[in-house]
Amino acid sequence: MKPKKVKNILSGIIKFMSDNPAGFVKKVDVDFIRKRKLSFETVLKMLIGMGGNCLCKELFE
Repeated sequence: MKPKKVKNILSGIIKFMSDNPAGFVKKVDVDFIRKRKLSFETVLKMLIGMGGNCLCKELFE
């Protein structure tokens, strides 16, 4: 699978998680309800991007 396609799939999953947080947070009425400078999507993408070669290798495998 091409890296661009993997990135698009991953971005779609993160967007879905952001739009439907009930299945992914402990307290639906509390977690990630305020608008912040860094959104839920941005935080997830940043964490994945910071992983370096090890995380990238694991994601591709």
